Amino acid sequence: MSVQKSRAMQLDSAPVEERTSSCNSQPFAFSSTVPRWIMRPHPAVKAVVIGFLITMVQLALAVGLLAPEGPLSFRYATLVQHDSYWFANIINRGYQTIVPPINHKVMEVSNVAFFPAYPLLAAALRYGLGLQTDTALLVTAQAAAWGFWSYFLLFCERWGLSFGAQALGALAVLAHPASFFLIAAYSESLFLMALLGFMYWSSSKGTAAGILAAIHGALMSATRIMGVPCAAYPVVRSLFSTGWKSLREPLVWARANRQAIVVMIASTLGAGLFFLFCQLRWGHWDMYMLTQSAGWGIIPDYFAIFRPTSYRWLIPALN
Repeated sequence: MSVQKSRAMQLDSAPVEERTSSCNSQPFAFSSTVPRWIMRPHPAVKAVVIGFLITMVQLALAVGLLAPEGPLSFRYATLVQHDSYWFANIINRGYQTIVPPINHKVMEVSNVAFFPAYPLLAAALRYGLGLQTDTALLVTAQAAAWGFWSYFLLFCERWGLSFGAQALGALAVLAHPASFFLIAAYSESLFLMALLGFMYWSSSKGTAAGILAAIHGALMSATRIMGVPCAAYPVVRSLFSTGWKSLREPLVWARANRQAIVVMIASTLGAGLFFLFCQLRWGHWDMYMLTQSAGWGIIPDYFAIFRPTSYRWLIPALN
């Protein structure tokens, strides 16, 4: 009897195991199977992706709504217009001119009326990938438009703008009629991409940022002559941040801002090398200006930005 009672007590005191179930009541952690950079992409990745989508939308609107009727390839080719033929002439023939340049616009005689960065990049695609000249011009311009939108969005991220504010800003640019030139075979998109990239990296810290700023700046000044005064941006920005009184000790200020000064000088090399090429080939460093004046009748006013008469904010012109 005592043995049976002892066994019964052992059975009563045995621990009861928890019930198991074939179903897991815990929620499935989806983020554990996906890299964090996919769930929360880096701002640069997000800007590049969204910039590409904006460029494609802009291109689709231009080809689908603005281009004349015809096959898709024909509609796309109509984005080559006016100045595009001059760039194509430079790619196919190189820079050619007589001295002095002809007194009216004839690209077969004098075509040194455009800066070299855009036709050089398009020529690299033309001869490197075997593309047609017109196609190379369009691809170069549209790739630059992609870069422009990417830097546009990177600036928005830096300034902490909300998604709605970024969308409104992008829409304001897209709605402007001149935004057509971003995806046409013109140099505007390359200049704007280089300008925004120059401003973005020159206002960032670090040696790598300074190198990228100088590369973008040289590309900017090699695309349009307006890039030359724009090269002063990092120095002017530094003066506004430190105050003009800092110039009372110029050597101290120069040592403290040597990276900005070096970036400014390097950024003028694009235009400087083009002027050097003109001097060595034709004996006139200003052949670009001479061609613009003779063929287009352009008399530049380099101080127009400082003249109040250049601005008509409230009263439009009578015509």
